[in-house]
Amino acid sequence: MIVIATNNGKYYLEQLLNSIKVLNIKDRVLVVDTGSTDKDHLNYLEQLEHTENITVTQTPYKCYDTGAYVYAYNNFDANTYHFMQDSIEIKDPLFITNINNELKNNDIVSYITFNFGGYGDKDWQEFFTLNIGHYDYKIGIFGPMFSVKKETLDKLPINDLVLPINKNQQTAFEGIWPEFFTKHNLTIKTLVEHNHSCIINDEYSHIKKTILIRS
Repeated sequence: MIVIATNNGKYYLEQLLNSIKVLNIKDRVLVVDTGSTDKDHLNYLEQLEHTENITVTQTPYKCYDTGAYVYAYNNFDANTYHFMQDSIEIKDPLFITNINNELKNNDIVSYITFNFGGYGDKDWQEFFTLNIGHYDYKIGIFGPMFSVKKETLDKLPINDLVLPINKNQQTAFEGIWPEFFTKHNLTIKTLVEHNHSCIINDEYSHIKKTILIRS
């Protein structure tokens, strides 16, 4: 299942869904809205409800991707979850196929990782400690966007996570997820690694061949 967290992003969501059409896969698409208010976006979601192989739902965890992912896991059964934001566009027609192949030998497939900063942010330190017991974080999962099998998630105390209630805490989850996975001895395979502060030149081209990231 492809799980897309969305919030007031009709244009980007439409571009992502169009890019998914060319993947030639049978994965069900779940669009999880996180409290959108834009009328055009809401009308578009209503149209999607009548589209084959697409399910639209709303989560009570407002505005934040992590809440959308946890909600999807708790309420929609699937063998594999591909968690992503609405602000990307898939460029590689074998994107999902390649991820599924990587999941045969790895617990988590991260689309992009980066050197995670923010050590001086006291809010992050407190939020990290609430979720994983410490704030010694090293890498981040961009987005966070990643793929994982249900059987893997079933082994984790997912519902013990303290979900974000503001944007700063949601950003912190880019670092919390990999620490959470590592804490439980899971392997993480990264498709693309880069310096978060500098996506340029060949490195950026490499990313664009796989997915297009929009800020």
